[in-house]
Amino acid sequence: MKAFSRHLIIIGRKSQTASELTNVYLKYDWTDCSPKGTAAKIKIFIRENKYKNTSLKFKWQKYVIMRGILFRPVSREQKANARQNRSYNNHWQVACNGVILHITPSNNYKELKLSTDSKELAGIKLQTLTKVALSEMSSKYPYEYSGISYLETDPIPLLWVIKNCAR
Repeated sequence: MKAFSRHLIIIGRKSQTASELTNVYLKYDWTDCSPKGTAAKIKIFIRENKYKNTSLKFKWQKYVIMRGILFRPVSREQKANARQNRSYNNHWQVACNGVILHITPSNNYKELKLSTDSKELAGIKLQTLTKVALSEMSSKYPYEYSGISYLETDPIPLLWVIKNCAR
């Protein structure tokens, strides 16, 4: 998770209910289609750890909020649009110690990045949207930010913590 931390912003959380685990929502810049972009790094991680026993299991889902021109399936225009926006149609879910992380693309990543603080998630420092910015985004984009509350504390319990021992 540390490899992705510089390119992710914590938006907030939906608290645990009787039938659902706590959900934490993170956003990345979908316009960064380079090999160093978040979508590319996650795909590389999945490919490299496909047959390894790792605690991070990424589950991919198509992100359906994308709006715009509809193209005929399998047309040249649709293929060109898919190549250009290939990192936009990604939504990953990662379960981590009883918390589900949702990593989704953002159209306004640069705007979000201007109003962030630093918080820890699973012991890793990440940029977090401020309370004021979250309320502004909730009023601007209610379909995307409804029900999400500010992340006060790290909801992911650390099971094993290795501390540097000076001897």
